[in-house]
Amino acid sequence: MQTRSAPPTLKTGTLLLVIALVFFLFLLSLQLYTFTHESGHALIGTLFGGTLTSFNISFIDLSAHVTIDGNFLPWQRALISLAGVTLPLLLWILFMGWVAAAPQNILLNWFKTLLFMVAVNPLLAWVILPLLTTFGQTAEDDSVNFMRITQAAPGVISAAALLIYLLGWGFFLRQMGGWAGISARLRAPLPDLKDAPTRKTLLLLILPGALVLAFTLAIPFAIAQGSPSVAAPAAPAGYLPVADLRLSERGYQDEVVYRFKLESPAQVSLFFALTDVQGGPSQLKLVGKNGYENIFLAVQDPKSNIRQGSVHPQQLALAKGEYTIRATLQPSQGRVKVYFKQD
Repeated sequence: MQTRSAPPTLKTGTLLLVIALVFFLFLLSLQLYTFTHESGHALIGTLFGGTLTSFNISFIDLSAHVTIDGNFLPWQRALISLAGVTLPLLLWILFMGWVAAAPQNILLNWFKTLLFMVAVNPLLAWVILPLLTTFGQTAEDDSVNFMRITQAAPGVISAAALLIYLLGWGFFLRQMGGWAGISARLRAPLPDLKDAPTRKTLLLLILPGALVLAFTLAIPFAIAQGSPSVAAPAAPAGYLPVADLRLSERGYQDEVVYRFKLESPAQVSLFFALTDVQGGPSQLKLVGKNGYENIFLAVQDPKSNIRQGSVHPQQLALAKGEYTIRATLQPSQGRVKVYFKQD
């Protein structure tokens, strides 16, 4: 009677090496995708005459963004939105073609698989988010911005994105030899850092990561050197800061940015400090009970540019109740600080 031996188990050192390498390749893939995504926006925006004013590829806290100062036509703004998902996809296709003839090893196969996932799966946002808008949902995303600018039907954008997504899968499967080929490639011998080809592959993968890191540090420095800083207007004495709206991180659509409650009638003062607030519509207002509404700033011009300014309304005599400060502001490199004082 024959007995089957148990499958070999990974040694602790080998297991830790595999985990470390996969984690490194995953972070590298995210770093490369985020850099090329934001570079796509920046490249097209500057080609259309815009000025790059911020460049952030921090994918860990989901704050990656670029801001471009310029007056763009609608079709140009649509292409800027589209470029973010397009450039990584095109570069991934070129990469897959370039490494097709390269000697295969497990490290390269892991990287190709992870890079495929981060390059192609963002298309799912273009499939899902436009459809969600038909149910009243909103989101600040390139796909939704593209839809709003072009006035294209959500179903058309979702269908086109789904087609490209499926074509991406088809291209990947063809390059990898189908599902059987993927399985065989990912079951290749585990990486051994004593092996010269493995070390060479690892070094070649570290190189683009180092280059992206260098560009990530150099670009914001170059932007800061080329753009004179503008100081925010100072609030008068006695005002407390209650909100800091960084438009380089997100825009606001009639959103509550500060809420306060008066237990009895009181005198209230507000101060708004604005720097580099671009585009319209923009609005700052105070809303209270019984239909109370006081608009402090209202700009409709999409080409507006408030380089530096402040809004300092007269002292307000408010009745007892709850009040909210609501903001509508477009994404830009600008910033709005809100200050409050109750006498």
